[in-house]
Amino acid sequence: MSPGLLLLLGSAVLVAFGLCCTFVHRARSRYEHIPGPPRPSFLLGHLPYFWKKDEVCGRVLQDVFLDWAKKYGPVVRVNVFHKTSVIVTSPESVKKFLMSTKYNKDSKMYHAIQTVFGERLFGQGLVSECDYERWHKQRRVMDLAFSRSSLVSLMETFNEKAEQLVEILEAKADGQTPVSMQEMLTCTTMDILAKAAFGMETGMLLGAQKPLSGKVKLILEGITASRNTLAKFMPGKWKQLREIRESVRFLRQVGKDWVQRRREALKRGEAVPADILTQILKAEEGAQDDEILLDNFVTFFIAGHETSANHLAFTVMELSRQPEILARCERGQVVGGFP
Repeated sequence: MSPGLLLLLGSAVLVAFGLCCTFVHRARSRYEHIPGPPRPSFLLGHLPYFWKKDEVCGRVLQDVFLDWAKKYGPVVRVNVFHKTSVIVTSPESVKKFLMSTKYNKDSKMYHAIQTVFGERLFGQGLVSECDYERWHKQRRVMDLAFSRSSLVSLMETFNEKAEQLVEILEAKADGQTPVSMQEMLTCTTMDILAKAAFGMETGMLLGAQKPLSGKVKLILEGITASRNTLAKFMPGKWKQLREIRESVRFLRQVGKDWVQRRREALKRGEAVPADILTQILKAEEGAQDDEILLDNFVTFFIAGHETSANHLAFTVMELSRQPEILARCERGQVVGGFP
């Protein structure tokens, strides 16, 4: 290759690199006033932090975000290539972002949960739908299932499953038997969700439907694993990916079966509760297929129990860490109030 051609190619590369750097700088410049950690790399931005997150105590990405929020405040800037995101932790700011229609969902971000390794998971359900009009239509119908009267009618189910959990824990409380509270609370919330939202008994607390709970766990692991875009090309991951895909198909089939039972009950003129399943059927009445209906089934089944189970598990953990608060709870239970 002649020196002149090499010089031309080198110049073209330098110009392209310069233009790229200029584009990245200009894209970020309007957000530079927002506080944030120093960038390890100009082009990569904060991406190297995400790669190193697992080096200390197996921390998750949210631990890194929490550290930044403590250090830099309730609104933190994060740069990856030319994209700028913000981490919002103050209740006022979170409310503003969630309640305003000005801040639309990023379709690229939500695509990560619409499908997982090629299998449709949340699809165009309430959580992952990015089109405001379609989302608003679904949300308006779903709101009926969360009215005060509907929630009050569910108290019997909540109390029934809570008492069942207490009975099981009392039977295990011999001072020697280890109990996974995360697992027990997950089973409890899954039982409650299945009965309250879909009118089905799963019997998770009693040890029934173990395949279902195992599949849901695999799906949650799959959502995390899907962040690695190279996973599907790694032979060592193929078995895990196959199990994740099978789990997604299994859960959607469960939803299909439950939906069919409810439809048949409606056709027979049976009285059915005005629960989430009924509202899902109303929201997608007249639809050409059941895919979006199943999207919402999966959305409520996974998001509905998993968030509650995690909150309860963290509550139990914090009570165990702070015995003085636990003692106040116990006194309050005995005397009927807190000191």
